[in-house]
Amino acid sequence: MAITVDKINEQTKNETMIVKIISLREKETKTERGEGVYHYGMLGDGSGAMPFTAWSIPATIRAGDVVELKNFTVKKYNDALRVYIDSRTEVVLRPDDRLDVKHVYKEYKIKDLNIKDSFVSVTGIIKDPIEKTYEKDGQSKTVVHCTLEDDTGSIRLSLFDRKLSPGRYYKIDGAKLSEYKGRYRLTAGDKTQIAEVGSLRTPDIKIYDINELMRPVDSINITGIAVFLGEKGGLISRCSECRKTIEDIRCPDHPEAKIFLDLYAYFTIEDGTGDMQCNVGRSGLLELLNVKEEDLNIERPKVSKADISKRLADKILSVPLLLDGDAVLGTNGPLFRARRIRRIDDSLLKKVMEAYEGEML
Repeated sequence: MAITVDKINEQTKNETMIVKIISLREKETKTERGEGVYHYGMLGDGSGAMPFTAWSIPATIRAGDVVELKNFTVKKYNDALRVYIDSRTEVVLRPDDRLDVKHVYKEYKIKDLNIKDSFVSVTGIIKDPIEKTYEKDGQSKTVVHCTLEDDTGSIRLSLFDRKLSPGRYYKIDGAKLSEYKGRYRLTAGDKTQIAEVGSLRTPDIKIYDINELMRPVDSINITGIAVFLGEKGGLISRCSECRKTIEDIRCPDHPEAKIFLDLYAYFTIEDGTGDMQCNVGRSGLLELLNVKEEDLNIERPKVSKADISKRLADKILSVPLLLDGDAVLGTNGPLFRARRIRRIDDSLLKKVMEAYEGEML
């Protein structure tokens, strides 16, 4: 009797299964013994799907074929089970068979999303939807960009010609996971299954140790002490056209563009488990430095570079901090983009401790 995909484990041996080759790709290899070719892809049946690697496979096999496999092996690769087909495996084409494949996607918490899985299943609350209309092939299409948040973090989600209600909770099955500018994002296409579910616990403060943040995740918190403050931050001038920092009286690329004053800081924070580079912009520094928008009027500024530099050192260096923001993949590794920085005083300390203990705030 043939085994089904959902019953396969690392101990599976001497079994037979009838599956559909969902995808089939070829890759060339070069070793000391010469050049070679192997194939890889996805296979599945009515119970699920899984990846495979074929060191030897009949040249007549194509994606979409139903085949019978005998004497295959199963091993873990990158924490996922994979079927291996070699010269000992019998691969029999079944041209008269039809097989519907059930796509089973790995369920993730947002913090744990891994780019090695192209399509994933996640559950969370919809926030901040923005609807845009565009033209494609002469037809009007709608895309909604929003935030999907669970109890571990948040991620940007795009939905094409579909609308979800903000403030409600959904399970999104088969969303495409991709990376753009150091951040993960999800896209829900035509085949993505979306179902409304019951409410989830989403705490206001989600604190992580720095050594946990190996992958991008939005809307989280870190704590620690800043041990280094960059000298090129503070009160800076920017070009209104390209937003580059201006050292002279005008932008060399846009000499006619207006110049405006801005706030920016970058620093290193340590929490006992590791250190991380952080940066924060205007919106995050206004509150921290007690600066108002009108104070940054370039015609009549009420603050100076020296004043802002002193405030930054007093507010950031060598004091316990709580940062709200996003962990992203920077050029030199993980980077934290802070949206808000708060000094941990006695009143905030209680909330931080409750967050560490996993209590509802």
